[in-house]
Order: sequence, then structure tokens, then C-alpha cells
Amino acid sequence: MGLTPIQGDDTGDAFSIYDGSSFVFSQSGSQVRDTLAVLHRYGISPLRYKWLAEEMGRRFSRLYDLHGAGQAFATPQQLWEAVGLFNLTQQSAADYMQAHLAHGVLRYGAAAFIEELAGAVNRINYNQRNAGMNALAGAILARW
Repeated sequence: MGLTPIQGDDTGDAFSIYDGSSFVFSQSGSQVRDTLAVLHRYGISPLRYKWLAEEMGRRFSRLYDLHGAGQAFATPQQLWEAVGLFNLTQQSAADYMQAHLAHGVLRYGAAAFIEELAGAVNRINYNQRNAGMNALAGAILARW
């Protein structure tokens, strides 16, 4: 292919987010500076989405209790309804994030978070955009 390796700066474990034209976030190595940069760019959307995903995780875990009690389901819909997650299988991750993050007084940074961070993780992990996957699958990203 004619590619020649070049030596770049070794950033070690540094994390950056590229939006297709420029780096919109890069770790600096300072926890305080990085936290402030994330808050400036994404507001508290990452934390809010993590809380939502943790609630989904608690509901999902109830499946094990139901299974242990001998509960069976005739359809997937019945299974998801039993733990209160069916509605998440019926809406896109994009719509769910818009509804829960991009409205109200705490919406600052939500659009950037949805597209740049959540969108990137879903494209990397699932090869899908937020609009092309359901909200339940999309919420798994926040369970880091």
C-alpha cells in the first residue's frame, strides 16, 4: 500500500473525540482541567445518561429474579413489559436521548453529547447510529 510509519507523540492512555473535522475534546492529563472541559462541552448530560442507564440496568436485573422464581414469558414483549423496559425497545436511542437529555434547564451540552460521545460509542461498538438502534441497546454504552 506504500504506507510509511511515522513517529507521533505518545499520548499513552489519552482520550480524544474527533467530530469528523477536528478534535472537539482531548484529555490534558489534569483531572480537574479535563472535568471542567467535559462540563463545558457536554454539561451534565454524561452523568444524567449514566443515571438513566443505571435505572435500566436495575430493571433488567429483575429478569434474573423472575427467572429464578420460575417465571416464563410467551413473547419477548411480555418479558420486556414485566420489567418495564418494553417502551425502550420501541423507540430509537436518538429519540430517547433527545427526550431525556435535550429538554429542560439541564439540557446544556446534550446535543453535543448525543452526537459526539454517545453517537461515537454506538458507531464503534454497534456500527449503528443512534437513530438506527433502540434505546435499550443504546443505553448499554452508559454502563461503563
